[in-house]
Amino acid sequence: MYRRITASCIILFILINGFKNETLKQTGFLGKSVTLPSGVNETGKFTTIEWSILAKNNTYIARFSGGNVKYYQQQRDRLKLDTTTGDLEIRDLRREDSGTYTVHVRKSDKIQWNNKVNLSVQEKLPEPSITVTNRKIEYGMCKILLTCSVKSETTTITYGPEGFPHGCEFKPLRYATTGREAEAWCSPIQDVNITCTASDSVSTTASTVRTGCSRTDPGKFIYSVGLK
Repeated sequence: MYRRITASCIILFILINGFKNETLKQTGFLGKSVTLPSGVNETGKFTTIEWSILAKNNTYIARFSGGNVKYYQQQRDRLKLDTTTGDLEIRDLRREDSGTYTVHVRKSDKIQWNNKVNLSVQEKLPEPSITVTNRKIEYGMCKILLTCSVKSETTTITYGPEGFPHGCEFKPLRYATTGREAEAWCSPIQDVNITCTASDSVSTTASTVRTGCSRTDPGKFIYSVGLK
């Protein structure tokens, strides 16, 4: 009975005093920017915001106190602290930025947060290259053979859009083993935009080619788009 009361008192003490702890995960890409969330679900006037990185013996990298913001370590020229949310932006990401970051946010003596953010810096999936290898009129339709190449083996390849008249019906080639080669059955009288989308566990990119059986130079006008 005594132990139950003691445990309940400890939990009640933590809730009353506003101590909140959370571990978050964030993924960033080389050369890009990423925002590390403070995990604070409130905005307002914070008295203290402190960011540090465990990989460097829990050394401060950004600190807000007394209305002033200071940045430390080699990252200082690439950091931006949002003093209204506690979030920390890191620009021009490098592999050595990976690690566990801790953030301490204090709003008052009775309301404060102590959270961790595990940052993983990865290389973004490169855009695929889509090539029209052949096209011809067959069974009253425009049959187009396609190859989609991407410099990564752990990707999923899809083609689109599907549906007539502005899309096509896509079928994997019988001899293809990776899903990167396909045949598209499209309208014989108008060109279409065919998109190859490559995706992995962290990113998605795509390339688009405009082609059709009314054209004389397959794949001449090719353009690429990034999705995320």
